[in-house]
Amino acid sequence: MRKHIPIESYSPVSGQVLIDVRTPEEFAQGHIEGAVNINFFDPDFVSLFRDEVPKEMAFYIYCKSGGRSSKAVALLEGLGYEGAIHLDGGFDRWVCFH
Repeated sequence: MRKHIPIESYSPVSGQVLIDVRTPEEFAQGHIEGAVNINFFDPDFVSLFRDEVPKEMAFYIYCKSGGRSSKAVALLEGLGYEGAIHLDGGFDRWVCFH
């Protein structure tokens, strides 16, 4: 079962990471503090993700509005990642609350 929370409820938890799957250009225009950028559209997305996040680790994931990060979670779950916590609403919603 996919875990998710509204992005405005996000607060960092020790030992977890925050992944932003937007493009580097989008990331450079603004992002949630502490986020690591792994572009979902990069052909090496899976290997880049594997380098950053161990399978057993819980992690938060977001994009601009929720579409790419939902697809990324589905892909990662298929590869055995079970610790995804999807941040509903994406960065656009985050900006509205911060």
